[in-house]
Amino acid sequence: MYAKVENNAVVKTMSRLPKQHKLADGKTTGNFDKMPSSVHLKEGFCPVEEKKPKYDAAIQTINLKTEVVGKDKVTRQYEAKDIPIAELKKAKLYELEDAFITALANETPPLTNIDQLQAEKTLRKKRSEVMRLTDAKKVVDYNVNEGW
Repeated sequence: MYAKVENNAVVKTMSRLPKQHKLADGKTTGNFDKMPSSVHLKEGFCPVEEKKPKYDAAIQTINLKTEVVGKDKVTRQYEAKDIPIAELKKAKLYELEDAFITALANETPPLTNIDQLQAEKTLRKKRSEVMRLTDAKKVVDYNVNEGW
């Protein structure tokens, strides 16, 4: 990854260097990506070093904390942040509802109105149980098949 730096600030990031580039002297060049790194640095293109912490993607996200422009590279430091419990609960509810709807769709024979009402009542009961959970680990590890 590379960063385009102007006035000691990152103005753009890219996965690779451009093949064509208009140099500071006004000339346009091809094969810019194959030129020596000294030319890239002179034109404001620096490699990016990313420092990402270890994190649990089920209950955390990573966010850019700092971006430091150095003489020959840009260093990006990330931090792990916990996902709020309310968001974890909401995601788990959607997951449970999707699983339940899929199970209903795969059931044969088709549900009668009474069966549909009973299924909706069961779904509401499960939803209430999940909403009472407050421990993130329990929400993440909740067994969808338990008690169905």
